[in-house]
Amino acid sequence: MGPVWCYWAFPMERHCGRLKLAIRSQRFPYASLDRYVLEDAQLMQIKVFYDLIDELSLRPSRKLPKGSSKSDNCGYYPNHCNVT
Repeated sequence: MGPVWCYWAFPMERHCGRLKLAIRSQRFPYASLDRYVLEDAQLMQIKVFYDLIDELSLRPSRKLPKGSSKSDNCGYYPNHCNVT
């Protein structure tokens, strides 16, 4: 089947879990889901436009070890790194 990241369903399951938590109204679930997706997209645009991805992140920032570069710690998917 190839590499695990090609067919692994966890990212989609995690995304569906986030969408499920976004539904606040039992009477109008699609309206609250729509509002959540819109607000999430707007926040992402602000993060990218003003280069505030780290400042507006809800996750704690990971400190790189001294002497290492970002390309050394590409994360879970090394093929997705911007190594030049």
